[in-house]
Amino acid sequence: MAVKGSSNTPLVIKADHSVRNQVLMGITVVLVISLLVAVFWLGHETTDKASYEKDLEQAALQMRAEDAEKKYIDLNNKVSIYEQDSIVNRQANELVRIENKRLREKITELEEAVAFYRGVMSPSKNVRGLRIARLNLNGTKDGRRFHYKFILTQVAENSRYVEGKVKFKVIGMQDGKVKSLSHQELISNQENKNIKFRFRYFQDIKGEISLPDKFIPERVVVIAESTGKGAVRLEESFNWLIEEV
Repeated sequence: MAVKGSSNTPLVIKADHSVRNQVLMGITVVLVISLLVAVFWLGHETTDKASYEKDLEQAALQMRAEDAEKKYIDLNNKVSIYEQDSIVNRQANELVRIENKRLREKITELEEAVAFYRGVMSPSKNVRGLRIARLNLNGTKDGRRFHYKFILTQVAENSRYVEGKVKFKVIGMQDGKVKSLSHQELISNQENKNIKFRFRYFQDIKGEISLPDKFIPERVVVIAESTGKGAVRLEESFNWLIEEV
């Protein structure tokens, strides 16, 4: 039976893929966006991690630099302290050396003084009578002025007072010639030009003299003359030696 209005043309049924394509497209876009976001965050995280690690390295280097600088300052301070201690020690050693030298000289001086006074108080039989014991010369800031001191002694049993006068002269060179200067020419104080002595055991004779320019002293001659019974005249020559004060 034939159907009216029908046709013998075959019926073709076509599927509508537009919705599916749109869905797929949407999914693709979402995946691409997600991938881009993931890549972005991964890169950002990697960058942050690298920056963080770099910051850590810089902080570590800064700490090491500060620690090295602190150690340098500490070491430099220790070196300064050691150098200062070394200077102080050298100065202290020098002061000790000078003081030891001064003490040794003082001990020698005292030993000589003890021997001298023992000789005065307990004379030997070979050394008796009036003596000119020693001469001391000391310089001054002037350079041409000098302090002198010589000691007269009397060595005798049951010594009595002895008195008399003393004079001395300085012999040296001036202008290539030998010259002798009496104490009257060298002493400026008129009262000290007449030197007298009176003692029982010993007496210091001291004063100050001034040497003329270009005069080079070499020795000092001291003359002591006692008066009265048993008067004697003594003359002693001493080299010109300036003692350190």
